[in-house]
This record gives sequence, structure tokens and C-alpha cells, in this order.
Amino acid sequence: MEGSPELRASPPRLCQVYADSQLAFGHELAATVAANSGSHTWGAIKAPDVGCGQGGIAEAFGSLRATVTAVEPNRNRIGDLGRRLANASFGTPFSAVTGDGHNLLFPEGVFDVVIQSDLAEHMKSPPRVVEEAGRVVHAG
Repeated sequence: MEGSPELRASPPRLCQVYADSQLAFGHELAATVAANSGSHTWGAIKAPDVGCGQGGIAEAFGSLRATVTAVEPNRNRIGDLGRRLANASFGTPFSAVTGDGHNLLFPEGVFDVVIQSDLAEHMKSPPRVVEEAGRVVHAG
């Protein structure tokens, strides 16, 4: 196209840059959670990453030995993510399930923290998603 800037990165490269930044953000978020959770053992922290996308944040938490459950409505993406992270050497359980934040298929109060990043703009009812997160996280 005349007058348009040249594309400097291919779409796959752009996806990788986003995934890398998500992983870096995940490490920062995990450090903040650790500093404020009162837990000195990452293995004691259980967290779902709701709307995990490519899984950078789930990967960051898992690499620090938190028990992570990735939740994603896209069946293909969750399958790829589950296979990739299940083979990682985190040393803690990692699972990936198909689902969305409106109706989490977990019992009440089973998680220490619920991760929801870049999620609200994709949800039909963001208040319902926040309500569900409150249901599955334990008090305290």
C-alpha cells in the first residue's frame, strides 16, 4: 500500500513478543503475590489463571512452583498450552482446562489467589466473572 509503513515484524514474531511480555509480567505479578500472601512456600500457593491465553502468566507462577490451573475457553489453545507446560520441569502439578470465568467449575474456596489479566474486555458480564473469582478463592 502506498504511504503505509513497512511491517517490521511478522505476525508470528509479534505473537512471540506478546508472549514474552506476558511471561515477564507474570513474574512481576508472582513476586507481588508472594510478597503479600504471607506464604513462604510457593508450593503452598494454588491459583487458576482464568482466560490464560498463551499461558505466560500461568507459566511464570508454575516456574516458581505454585500449583496452577490454566483456564481458557479456546480448546485448541488450552490443549497446546497443557502439552507445553505439562512437559516443563516445574516440579509442581500443572493442569489446563477448557472453561471461562463466568462459571468456574471448581468448589468454593479452593484457591489462594485468582489470576485474571487482560480478561474483562472479553467477558459478557465482567461483574459475574469477579463474583466467580470471589467464590473460588478462600477468605483471608
